[in-house]
Amino acid sequence: MRERRAFQNARRAREFEAFVAGAAGRLLHAATLLTAEPPNANPRARRLLTLALAHTYASWDRLRGEDPYDRARQQLAVRFARGAWHQYG
Repeated sequence: MRERRAFQNARRAREFEAFVAGAAGRLLHAATLLTAEPPNANPRARRLLTLALAHTYASWDRLRGEDPYDRARQQLAVRFARGAWHQYG
């Protein structure tokens, strides 16, 4: 049982790493546009991307046929809106 779970976790991690390798650049660009930071100095966008990717990884097993890129992009927008609401609202 433990070996099976370890195998599933390793497979999940590899799949997510492959997703991040392919989508991180586009997602960082979207986060940079949301935060209106310069492309070469964007700490808020990087933090936003990290939070969105963490949430996407946590829900990775529940995606079942959904596009993970769409889910991550949605999380970028949600986290940005929440942050703006808390900051200015």
